[in-house]
Amino acid sequence: MYTIFHNMTIYHIIDSQTWNNTKDSKKYSPPSLNKEKFIHASKKEQVLPTANRRYQDRDNLLLLAID
Repeated sequence: MYTIFHNMTIYHIIDSQTWNNTKDSKKYSPPSLNKEKFIHASKKEQVLPTANRRYQDRDNLLLLAID
């Protein structure tokens, strides 16, 4: 079952190098899309816990807001 969210922003954590290599492209395909068949995204309240859990030792991260 799919849930439709209207006017909801979701967030995607990406490292700055990947973003700089991808931002001018019409297609973004992170490794998780090929491996797991989806792009990881978070609701606003999930961003900080996700970043702390998965990217604790990284300092070159950006947060993309997708609406």
